[in-house]
Amino acid sequence: MVARSRFTLTRAATVLVLVLVAAVALRASALLTPRTIAAAPLRPNIVVILSDDQPTMGTLGVMPNVNALIRDQGVQFYRAHIVDPLCCPSRAALITGQYSHNNGVWDNTTDALGAAALVPTLDNTLGPWLQAAGYQTGYIGKWLNNAPVARPPGWTRFERLYREGYYDFTWVDDSGAVVPYTPGQGVYSTDLVADQAAAAVERFSSTGQPFFLVVAPYGPHASQREDVRGELVPIPATRHHGALGSPDDIVVPSLGGAYLQADVSDKPQWVKDQAAFSPLARDVAFHRRYWILMLETLMAVDELVGRVVGALDRTGQLSNTLVVYYSDNGFSVGHHGYFGKRAPYAESVAVPMLVRGPGVAPNTVRNEIVSNLDLVATIVELSGARPGRLLDGRSLVPLLRGDLVPWRSELLIEGRASSLEFWAGIQTKTMKYIETAEARGQFQELYDLQSTGELVNLAGSPGRAAPYVAYLRGRLQALSACAGDTCWSAGGLIP
Repeated sequence: MVARSRFTLTRAATVLVLVLVAAVALRASALLTPRTIAAAPLRPNIVVILSDDQPTMGTLGVMPNVNALIRDQGVQFYRAHIVDPLCCPSRAALITGQYSHNNGVWDNTTDALGAAALVPTLDNTLGPWLQAAGYQTGYIGKWLNNAPVARPPGWTRFERLYREGYYDFTWVDDSGAVVPYTPGQGVYSTDLVADQAAAAVERFSSTGQPFFLVVAPYGPHASQREDVRGELVPIPATRHHGALGSPDDIVVPSLGGAYLQADVSDKPQWVKDQAAFSPLARDVAFHRRYWILMLETLMAVDELVGRVVGALDRTGQLSNTLVVYYSDNGFSVGHHGYFGKRAPYAESVAVPMLVRGPGVAPNTVRNEIVSNLDLVATIVELSGARPGRLLDGRSLVPLLRGDLVPWRSELLIEGRASSLEFWAGIQTKTMKYIETAEARGQFQELYDLQSTGELVNLAGSPGRAAPYVAYLRGRLQALSACAGDTCWSAGGLIP
């Protein structure tokens, strides 16, 4: 139910005038009294640790290294979002700083909507930008899904998890050699990523140049090969299997009662279809098993974090290194009757995001709406690199330093739900509006996040929801084809 204290359109118009006046005043003040942000004595090293399919719901509870070494030493972004919640589009966003509608990568597929859309211009991405700025650059782990095995330009060191898995996978080493691993060898892919990441830190630290390193383990993504029970699930390291007890003791976390939502009649057709026909959508026993395996798989990712931060400390680099931890997307385990990612709902788009580094305020929580695109703008600012593309995000530097600054009120999110259905939405702190392109036309969703969360679609409610739909639909139309600064939206009428 929409709270009575919410803005009417008339009142919203009045607020808009006040917001515009305030914005002009703030800008004038900034011009009159320019401020200098204290910088580290050297350009910082930058290490990005990117987990895979890690939702926000309770997953950091099994990651003591992430909590002690990054969260407690830096900033946790409480409202961090992935603008397109799928593996390849999220990684494409990391190396381009752009939405899918600008870089062309919408899916994990081998067609023109997958990595193929970006491969011809990989020389104009984050690695080459930082290399041109004098950085050593490294990428270790999961890369763009279905991208060619050939080494992309702009990376001083590049080692890739090519055929993805945990004990059964294929690695491409820095020389380009393709190395298959089988379960009998006992090599766990997250440990191999940790080994190579620590070695990269050691090597880069000996040169005297700043470095940029992406560390991308496969965990806790489901294995692409079935386990002993014939299921596609995360595979923990042998040392962690069973560490958290029995699946019968696990309760799958739920955001606002979304787990096993019984009535999805107000959701788009693709959600209704999965809720009705997918055997995974409502299998509680499988959900519990999946959840505990996911948490146990994250324990090795946490050890990886400890090893990378330890290598930075051991080489004397930690005090001048920005360390970022986040996930490429979240994951829904039966929430809204849906199993997977790709969805515009919080389970898929909300992720952990934590940052530590020189000048970063320690043990801080920020409430602003931020995105993975903002991380790219941050990296570019701190490194002094010159991007060859318009960046769709905004640098987080003022937030990392503890400043109180005007920030975005609305964030565009977008994605491809299926081969035929694309969606786009506007996320605010209190409301979410989504449009899905269906065969019968645009399907609308409107959620009051402070009241019924993402359970009750208010878009069809007569009268009371109409002003919100009208306003947010207009904002969606304005942002859906945005590029660069036009993707920034501050001072909206809805908080």
